[in-house]
This record gives sequence, C-alpha cells and structure tokens, in this order.
Amino acid sequence: MCLITTFARGLFKPKKKLALPKVLSKDECTIYSFNYSSTVERLYNHNHIQFLHGKAVGNNTNTIVLGISALENKILVEEKAYGFVKYYQKLVNSTDYQFLGGNPDITSLEKEKFGTNTLGLNEIIEIYLWGHSLDSSDSDYIKEMFSFNQGPKPSINLIIYYFGSPHAQLANLIWIMGKDVIERWMKEGWLEFLESPDIYRLNMEEGYVDKLSKRSERKPLELFGKVKKNSVF
Repeated sequence: MCLITTFARGLFKPKKKLALPKVLSKDECTIYSFNYSSTVERLYNHNHIQFLHGKAVGNNTNTIVLGISALENKILVEEKAYGFVKYYQKLVNSTDYQFLGGNPDITSLEKEKFGTNTLGLNEIIEIYLWGHSLDSSDSDYIKEMFSFNQGPKPSINLIIYYFGSPHAQLANLIWIMGKDVIERWMKEGWLEFLESPDIYRLNMEEGYVDKLSKRSERKPLELFGKVKKNSVF
C-alpha cells in the first residue's frame, strides 16, 4: 500500500509518458492524497486514489477541507470557533475521509497478528508518505498510523520520503507521538526515512534508480512460495 501526497496542480503536460517511480509501479497500490490536486492521477494514470480532504477539480462530491487539527487557544475554544478545525469541517460537510482504520486489508491483517492463525504473520503492508511535512495539522492521521503494530508481530512498515534532510519530519513525529514511540518504531525497523525519488533524474538520467524500503529492496515478491500479484512490494 502506498500513502502519498500529490503535488500542486499546474498546466504541466509531459511530451512523453513519464517514467514511474517504483512506489507507483503497480496500479493496485492505493494512494491516499492529502492534497486537492489530481496530479498523480493525471500524469501517471493511477486509478486507486482517495482524496482525504476533497478534490479541487472533476466530478467530486467532497467539500474541500482547510484548517488546523484542533483549537488550542483559550479564546478560540471559548468562542467555539470550530469552523477552522479540519475534523469539524469533515463532519459538517459529510466528507468521506476514511483512512487506514477503514481499510479492511490493514485492519484484518492487524487482527490476524493477535490470533493463533499464522496465515498473516509473515505479511507486512508498507505505507509510503511522499511530500508530507507531518505537521501537527494532520496529527489525527499520524496517530492513526502509529496505532497499528499492537500485535505480536508488526502489520505495517512506515516509510517516509524526505527532500534534502529528514530532520524536520522526524522532529514533527516526536512532537506528536513522543520520543518513546518514535524511538521504538525506529529500533524495531518499522519506521524508515528514505530519500525521495528524483523525478527529473528518473526521466532524464540514464542509470538512475530510485529506491523502496530496505526490506522491499532485499526481498522477492513472494508470499508463502507464490507471487502476490496485488502487491507492489
């Protein structure tokens, strides 16, 4: 499973088909977009995209969601200024904002980790965040991701793409989740920071290869002796 953010919408139209980054190489991959543009859908012809905060163009019933994660200022709380809060806008506008907790592939896998059935013990879903600052305005989603891996074995690995340096994103995660949680996930290998694919080099530089997680680069696309066709990993 992929979790990415799309780029700002513009009039850019490639003269030829763009080379696919590895993370988008399978159409079965699901994309949750925190952006409002259809860039990935338009440039890469990807079909499985869910717009968590609404979509700016096209036949879309979701209302655009803009704002902060919660009211922290005492005056704003007393004035009940919830119109600025994302979750309030989602409730009022009936935005279809189901995230990982509404994905049966992840929730059923997490349940299997608690049971005696060994069928799913070797399966791990990889979630990639691309182009996301991990700012506190999306803390609800971030907390939802870290609510998994509660069973005897992990159900997800979280891979965060960074541009230049991962320091700001790591600092945001520590601020939201606390040092102990982030430290444990990194020690266990459930959380990984990876340099973002360079789209220009991928299309213009011969021999350039972008990367997936360390585990994905090492392992074959096999599960219990057979290829798992609906996985990008």
